[in-house]
Amino acid sequence: MPLHVVPWAVALLATFALTWWRGGSPERLAATAFLTAWLLSYFGVAARTLHPQWAIMVVDSLFTLVLLAILVAWRRVWSAVAAGFFLFGLVLHLLMLVQPQQMWLGYLPALVAVSYCTLAAIAAGTLLEAPRCAKAARATPA
Repeated sequence: MPLHVVPWAVALLATFALTWWRGGSPERLAATAFLTAWLLSYFGVAARTLHPQWAIMVVDSLFTLVLLAILVAWRRVWSAVAAGFFLFGLVLHLLMLVQPQQMWLGYLPALVAVSYCTLAAIAAGTLLEAPRCAKAARATPA
């Protein structure tokens, strides 16, 4: 794993652990889908099955659909924020396909920022929903 990927992997795994410790079903679904999307993107690019940009865009599109499904099913505010970030990320993917020479100047750093902002939205949503999830867990008989 390249060194520049380590901070991202640590942040993603920390958020994943947080959602499984304190979050409800929507937060857990989002974190699991994000971890799965990252693994598919990372290994999909390494395998070079498709043009890397197309492969990552397909995976990111599927993850965006998961976030939108969470928004519709559970109406969590954080999922609207996260989906908004990732919809912007899809626009960046399209721009990279149209102007690949600009990829390193702005598009890739912006995609990294989109990913961190989405991760922050999931973590914030987990922390905001934790009291409600804990209350629901206490109310449920064992």
